[in-house]
Amino acid sequence: MPTESGPLPSPVARLAAVLTDAARGTAPTPTELAELLWLAGRCAPGGHPGTPVVPHLPGPDDGDERTGGPGTGGDGPPPEPGTGRERAVVHLPGPAPRPPVADRPDPVGRAALLVPAPPMLARPLALQRALRPLARKVPAPHGRELDEEATADRIARLGPGPRSWLPVLRPARERWLRLHLVHDTGPTMPLWRPLVRELRTVLERSGVFRTVEVYRADADGTVRGPRGGPVPALADGRTVTLLVSDCVGPQWWDGPAGVRWYGTLRRWADRMPVAVLQPLPERLWRATALPAAPGRLSSPAPAAPNSALLFTPYDPVAPDAVPGPGPAPVALPVLEVGPGWLGHWSALIAGPGGTREPGAAARLHHRPVPVATDDPARDDARNLSATDLVARFRATASPEAFRLAGHLALGTPRLPVMRLVQAATEARPSPQHLAEVVLSGMLTGGARPSGWYAFRPGVREVLLRSLPRSTRSRTEALLARVGALIDAGAGTVPGGFPMEVAVPGAAAGGAPGGPPVATVGADSLRYAGRPPAPRPAPDEGSPRPSDLLSWEAVETAEPAEPAAVPDPGPDPQEDQPPSHAPYFDTGVVVGGRYRLEHPIRPGGGLWLAGDRVGSRTVVVQAFSVDEPEDAAHFERTVRLLRELRDPNIVRVLDSGRHGGARFIAMEHLDGIPLNALAAPQGFVLPARLFVSVAAGLAAALDALGRHGVVHGSVGTHSVVVLPDGTPRLTLFELDRAPGPDRWREDLRRLGSALAFLASSSSTAEAHPTPRNLNRLPQPLRVPVSEALTALLHGSADDSVQALNGLRNPELRGHARRSAPYLRYRLLGPVQVWRTGAPPPDPAGGPRPVRLTRNSEQVLVDSATGGERLAVLVQLLLRHGRTVTHDRLVEEVWGPAERPAHASAVLSEHVSRLRRALGPCTVARLPDGYALHISPDQVDLLDLDSLAAEARNLRGDGDPARASRAIRTALQLWQGTALDGVPGPGAAAHRARLTALRLELLTTLAELDLEQRRFADVADDLAARVREHPEHVGLRALRMRALYELGRHDEALEVYDGLRAVGGRPGPVMDALHREVADAREAAADGPGADSGPWAPGTRTREGNGGPARHPVSSVAFDVSFDIAPRAPLAPAVRESLHRVLAGLTRRPGGLRSTPTGYVMAVPPGGPALALLPAVVLELPGALAAAELPPLLVSFLHEDSLADSPARSESALRSVLGDRLRDAGARVLVAVSRFHEESLATAPVPPQAVFRPLYRRGVRGPVCSYALLTGPPPARSR
Repeated sequence: MPTESGPLPSPVARLAAVLTDAARGTAPTPTELAELLWLAGRCAPGGHPGTPVVPHLPGPDDGDERTGGPGTGGDGPPPEPGTGRERAVVHLPGPAPRPPVADRPDPVGRAALLVPAPPMLARPLALQRALRPLARKVPAPHGRELDEEATADRIARLGPGPRSWLPVLRPARERWLRLHLVHDTGPTMPLWRPLVRELRTVLERSGVFRTVEVYRADADGTVRGPRGGPVPALADGRTVTLLVSDCVGPQWWDGPAGVRWYGTLRRWADRMPVAVLQPLPERLWRATALPAAPGRLSSPAPAAPNSALLFTPYDPVAPDAVPGPGPAPVALPVLEVGPGWLGHWSALIAGPGGTREPGAAARLHHRPVPVATDDPARDDARNLSATDLVARFRATASPEAFRLAGHLALGTPRLPVMRLVQAATEARPSPQHLAEVVLSGMLTGGARPSGWYAFRPGVREVLLRSLPRSTRSRTEALLARVGALIDAGAGTVPGGFPMEVAVPGAAAGGAPGGPPVATVGADSLRYAGRPPAPRPAPDEGSPRPSDLLSWEAVETAEPAEPAAVPDPGPDPQEDQPPSHAPYFDTGVVVGGRYRLEHPIRPGGGLWLAGDRVGSRTVVVQAFSVDEPEDAAHFERTVRLLRELRDPNIVRVLDSGRHGGARFIAMEHLDGIPLNALAAPQGFVLPARLFVSVAAGLAAALDALGRHGVVHGSVGTHSVVVLPDGTPRLTLFELDRAPGPDRWREDLRRLGSALAFLASSSSTAEAHPTPRNLNRLPQPLRVPVSEALTALLHGSADDSVQALNGLRNPELRGHARRSAPYLRYRLLGPVQVWRTGAPPPDPAGGPRPVRLTRNSEQVLVDSATGGERLAVLVQLLLRHGRTVTHDRLVEEVWGPAERPAHASAVLSEHVSRLRRALGPCTVARLPDGYALHISPDQVDLLDLDSLAAEARNLRGDGDPARASRAIRTALQLWQGTALDGVPGPGAAAHRARLTALRLELLTTLAELDLEQRRFADVADDLAARVREHPEHVGLRALRMRALYELGRHDEALEVYDGLRAVGGRPGPVMDALHREVADAREAAADGPGADSGPWAPGTRTREGNGGPARHPVSSVAFDVSFDIAPRAPLAPAVRESLHRVLAGLTRRPGGLRSTPTGYVMAVPPGGPALALLPAVVLELPGALAAAELPPLLVSFLHEDSLADSPARSESALRSVLGDRLRDAGARVLVAVSRFHEESLATAPVPPQAVFRPLYRRGVRGPVCSYALLTGPPPARSR
C-alpha cells in the first residue's frame, strides 16, 4: 500500500522497533538481534543452517519489496502478484522433469512449497483443563528445600538478635505422576501420527505430569523406548500409561505377536493404571480387536492398577470367548480423544476411591481371543459393487464423513490432501470423520505404502453423483478454498508436508507433473524454495514415484518441530526391497489365511506370519517369478516339496499368489540359524555338532537328489539347527529354473560350507586337506577330508559316496570319544566345566582357566558374577531357542534393580559368556540371544530324561527299575538348585525344581511301597518329613509304611505332627488315620479276640522299637506269573478278576489294584487265614467260569520270609515248572512260615495239600504251597 515519501528505515531497524514495542520500551541489544536473526534462520521451514533469513515486515512499499523466502537464499524475487487475483496451482510431487529443449526453453520451473498441516486436535486447551485433577504435588523421595515460614517462625522464637539459627528444611515438592505415552506403529496408524505428535505436545505443556516418556509399540508385539529399552512396569503408584492405538494392528489379534503384546499389557495392568486412547469414534470400536462397552468405573484408591478396577456396564454384556486357561480378565478403560473422556478418566485416577465415573472399558485377557475364520463383516467389501459400497457407507457413516467422501471424489485420495480438503470444507473438522472414510472399504491401498489410497473401481463416479450439480462443477472453487487455507498458514504454522508449485523464473526443469491440489496466492509463493531433487524417471514395469512416496516420510520432514514422536518408521524410499523381492507389508494377509507379523530379514522377502486357520506360526517366503519357465519350475518344485517328508528338510505347507508375487508357507523352526553361531574364537563348530550337521545335510541333499529337487542356495544361511542338534535345510531358491548340473552345484556348496565350519579358513574351502581341517579331532580329519574333497572336486558317483561317508555312524563314535565337551550344572551352585582335551586357542596364546581335581577346565562358577550367571541360566532353560532382550531383562533384574542401560549391560554379559564358553555356543540374533548345547551335558536335561524313563517303567509294571531311575535322578542334586543365582526368573525356576524334587521323592516312596520295602520307606522319609513338615504326601506315605510294619503309635504320631504344624491332612490321610487307629485297637485286644481254627498266630522280633507284633498285612492275588513275568495285567482280565474276588471275599471295598493283580488289605490282628477256605473251595471254579488265567494267592509277610518276597516268589515259579501247564491247574496258594502253626492245627480242606518249599542256602522251608489242579467238588449243603 502506498505511503508518504521519505527515507525508509532498514529491515533490522524496523525489527528492533517492533521488539521494543513488544517489550514495553526496552530495546534489544545488538547481540540479541544477531542471535534472533540466527535463530530465525535455523528454525524457518525449509531453511538451511548457516543461511540468515530476514523476515518480511509490513512497510510502506510492501507492494514492491520482495524478500527471498526460506531456502531461496535471496537468489531472486518471487513472481509479481499483479492484481492479487492470479493464483498458482499447487501439485503433489511428480516424477522427474524432462530436460528443456534447447530451442524452446521452458519459462516455468518447479519449486518446493511446504504446505502447513491442519491440526488434528481441535481443542488442545480443553484437553489440558480436563487433566487438572491430576495436577497435584507430593513430597519428592529425594531432595529438600527451605521452609521459609517455619524458618522465620523459629528465628522469631529465638528472640531479638539471635547469634545463630538453623533453617527449617522440608521435603521438596514435585508433580505427582509420571506419564508413559505409548503409540501404536501398526500399518493403519500413519493416519494418526500427527495426532500423536500434537497429543504429546499438549501433554508436555499441560504442566500436569512430572515427565512424559514416549514409547512405540511395534506390530510384532514388542515395545521400544527412545533408547531401545522396554517400558518399565512400575508399581509405585505414581506412574500411568496412555496407549494411543486404533486396536486393529497385527499385535491385537491371535498369534505370536498378539501373545507377546497381551502379556505386556497384562503386566502393565497389574502394576499401574493403563488406558487406551482410541482415535476412532465409539461407533467403530466394535470392528476392532478391543470392543469396549459403556458403563461405570470405580477405583479403590488413587492411581490404582487396572487389576483393582471395578467395571459395571450399563447393559448386560455377553461373555466373550476365553482364550484358554489363565488369569481372569481385567478392565481396560478405552477413551476417545476428547475433553469429556479424559476428564472422567482423570477423576477416576485422582479420586480418593469409591467414586463411580462414567466411561467405557474392554475385557483384557492374558492373550488374544483366537479367531478361527475371517469375520465376514470385515471382508465383504471386496464382494460388493460400487453402488452397494457407497449405499452402505451412507447408511452407517456420520453426515460429516459422507460429505467429506464426496468432496474427496473431486480430488486425489492421498492422506495430506484428505486432511487439507477436510479442513477447508468442514466447519469443525474431526479426525474421526476422516477415519470413517479410510475404513469404509471404498478405498484400497493395495501394495502401496501406507497413507496413499485409491478409490475402488466405480466408487468415485457414484460419490460424484451424490454431490449437488453445482458443487461438481466448482472444482476450481474447491482448489481455491484449499489454497485459502494454505495462504492463511503459510509461513506462520510450523511443520507441514512438501508439495510443488509452478514458479516462473525458477530453476529449469519443467512444470510439476503431479495432480493438482490447490491454488495459492502470491503471498504464499514467497515461501516457495528451490526445486526438489530430481528422481529418476520410471522405467517400464518399475513402481511409479507416487508409489514410492510415503506419508511417513512426509510427516517426518518438519525441521521447525524437533519434538517429533521418536522413530516414526523408516523412509520407504530407503527400505525398498530389492528388485527380485516382492513388496509385502506388516499386517497384510496373504493367501487369505497368513497374517504377516514382522520381517525375519531386511528386504521383505521372508516373514514370520500367523496361520489364522491352523492357529500356528509359519514362515512366509515371497518370490518374484516372471518368466513362464520359472513359473513352471516354481509349481513343480513346490509340489514335490509339499510331498517330501524328511527330518532334515523344512516342511512346505502351502503356496499361493499375492499381489502378482508368489509365496510359500513353511513350518516355523524354533532353532538357531547356522550362520548365527559365531564367536570371537572363530566360526567353527564343535566336533560333535559338526558331525551331526554334516550327516543331516548330507541326508537332506541325498533326499532332494532322489526326488529331483534342486535347492539352489546351500550355505550356512539356509540351515537352522534345532535344539537337539538336528539341522534343517530351508530357504529354497524357487524363483528361477535351475540350469544344468545344479544338483552338483548344491553338493559343491555343501562341501565348501562344511570345510569352512571345520577350519574357519578360506584355504580349506578350496583344499580340505587333513592338515587344513585343524579344528577337528585327529581321528576325524582323514575321513572328513576325503568326503569334502569328493564333494568339491569329484565326479557325481564320488559325490554320492561322499554323502554316504558323511553319514557314517563311526564318525559320531570318534567325535564322542575324542572331542571335548562342556558340562553344565544347575542342580546346585551353577558351574560349567570342559571335559576332555582342551581345544586349540586360535590366538595361539594360553587361555586362563582354573583346574579341578580331574584336570577339568572350570569356565563358569560362582566367581563369574551373579548377573552373568542369571543370564546363562535363562539361556540354558530355553536352550537352542531365541530368548528376547526384553525377556532377559525381566528375568535377570527386578523392576527396582534394573540398570539404566540394561541392554548395554546385557550385551556385556553375553560377550563375556561367549568368550568363556568357546566358539559356536552363544548366538546373537536380531531380537535376542540363544545358547546351543546339543554336544554338551546338562544335569537338568539328564534329570528330565530320567524322570520320563521312570514314568514309562512304572507304567510298564517294572517298579524296581523305575526306582533305580529315580534314585539316579535324585543323585544329580548337589544342593539347592540354582544356588546363589539372583533375579526373578531364577527364583521361579528354583521353586519349580524344588517341587519337582519333592515329586520324585514321593514317587520313589510309592514305588518302594509297591515292592513292600516298608522299612526303607519309613527310614528314608523320616528326614524328608523333618525337611518339609507340611507336605501331606510324604507324611501319608511314611504313615503307610509304619502301619505296614505294625508300628501304629509312630504312624499316629506322624498324623498328629501334621496337625501340630498347622497342616490339613485331607480325606486320604484321614482315612488312613482311622485304619491305623482301628488296627491298634484290634492289636491291643490280643489274638483271643479272633475265634475259629484259622485265627492267625503272633510272632515278635527285635528292632528299633523293641518287640513288635507282626500279623499278616495283606493277601496278594497275582495273575502275571504264568502269563509273562513283569507284564501288566490286561484290562479285561483285571475287570473279571475284580468281580470274582469281590464276590468271593465278601469285602467289595477291600481290594486294591496293582499292576499285575489285586491286594486285599487286612487289619492287623484280623482273620486273614479265614479267607483260605473260600480261596481253596470257590476260587478255582470261579476262575474257570470266568476263563481267567492261573492265579497265585500269597499269604506272605515281608518279615516272615527267610528272603525277600520277590525272590521267594521267583522260587515258587521255579518249583512249579510245567505243573501249572497241566490241564485243570488253576490256583497256587502260598502261605508263609509265619502261619505254619495255624495250618498244622486247623482242618485243611482236602483240595489244599500244602507242601514245604525249600531253597538252596536257606535252612528249612521258606513257605508252604498248595497246587489246586482240578475243579472244586460241589459243596454239600
